[in-house]
Amino acid sequence: MNALVDRLGPGRYPVLDVGGGHAQIATPLAARGHAVTVLGSDSACGERVAGCAGVRFVVGELTDPPFADRSFDLVTCFRILPHVSAWPALLAGLCRVSAAAVIVDFPVGRSVNAFAPLLFALKKRFEGNTRPFATFTVESVASELRKHGFAVEAAVREFALPMVIHRMFDSPRLSRSLEGMARSAGVTGRFGSPVILLARRVAGPAAVPLAALGTRRRVADIRTSTATL
Repeated sequence: MNALVDRLGPGRYPVLDVGGGHAQIATPLAARGHAVTVLGSDSACGERVAGCAGVRFVVGELTDPPFADRSFDLVTCFRILPHVSAWPALLAGLCRVSAAAVIVDFPVGRSVNAFAPLLFALKKRFEGNTRPFATFTVESVASELRKHGFAVEAAVREFALPMVIHRMFDSPRLSRSLEGMARSAGVTGRFGSPVILLARRVAGPAAVPLAALGTRRRVADIRTSTATL
């Protein structure tokens, strides 16, 4: 997430991280001086962000954030979409409370996730709390976002190998090397997953100049450190 923080541009603004109790998004954003609110479905979800400077935790319904329309300049939602059956409602809620931009990630079917049923037992063994998840197409997510006045600017595939393989390796250095080779060979661009998608509000006033959130080229540089795998 550090690369994403570096691409946001100057300025400090309010950010909402929906379902962000994992702290992967909230912590680096707060470190840059942004006022970050993490929304969780239960008080236990706030344990990792408790005491983090610049971060407040709020309990509420993820699909209907308890905030006024356009309360935040940027709304993020990572690792949540594939586990929510009412995912269109989730996207609608993200868009409602965002004044300028939404960033989400989700697994896609045209990737190694095509083998998810075969890998599920392996994931269960190494992760313990793994659970089935839905896959999406970029267009299906983009279509829902368009209904709420948001246009997709970039959709970037993250990893070529399944996360369970990286966890088995337990070596960030090896994972970075393998992913680097896959990206250079064009494998990640065609079959990588999950996808990080940036959408911007295209109608109505925005609290933050849209240019401050980076260009298409900058968004394409988004990477998630293998240290968080």
